[in-house]
Amino acid sequence: MSHAREMHECAFDQYPEQENFLYELGTLLGWQSETLVWMLYGFFDESGEHAASGHLIRLTIGGALAKFETWQALMKDWIAMLGSHHITMFHAANDKANDALMQDIFRIVDKYPMIRLFGSTHRGCQEKSLFKEAYGKGVTDLLKMVHRETDNEAEKFQFIVAEHKDFRIGRIAKYCEKMELVLPRLDGWSSSKPQTCHPLQLSDLIAHAVKCQATGDDRYVKRLNYRHSFHIFSS
Repeated sequence: MSHAREMHECAFDQYPEQENFLYELGTLLGWQSETLVWMLYGFFDESGEHAASGHLIRLTIGGALAKFETWQALMKDWIAMLGSHHITMFHAANDKANDALMQDIFRIVDKYPMIRLFGSTHRGCQEKSLFKEAYGKGVTDLLKMVHRETDNEAEKFQFIVAEHKDFRIGRIAKYCEKMELVLPRLDGWSSSKPQTCHPLQLSDLIAHAVKCQATGDDRYVKRLNYRHSFHIFSS
């Protein structure tokens, strides 16, 4: 049976039990255990690079691609790990100084080496339209990389985009509708919030690692690359 490619906007907050959230999401969107799912996170706030004037001059995007069954297994460990540290959400910019937490996160990620990581960082040229320019180019480049990386896979792929106050569903839809025209293996997409969709917290870490590398600190990229394929595009 063919799966219609379409945009889904879901009332994700209706699932209070965090451990069941990803399963509920996948069921809602028709994912099978072998469905390839890409989780995308973009930095728009303290993790972007700003000029002295305060204007954003570089925007970083990160994501990870894995089968649905892999995401479910990883997130069960992730949620338990958060509970052991008495927190409900991981945000790299705020939590990277917590060495014990970071070590536990890397140990969990290392258990699932079939995950593929992707990052993109861009400097915009036109100050007034930098956000639109950088995000549009970044998302497009990353989707092309995912498309090439999964070229030998039998399955098509879907992706989840992290929602932010600066990147809401209307703008997300415009990019995705264009991408579906040129990426035939993109089989559908949705959006969610990192607070409830825990895989986006890993994508947050990936994006932060790419941003740090662009500004001279490659520790996180090297650590994540220890057991995972990591593709980064920058301009």
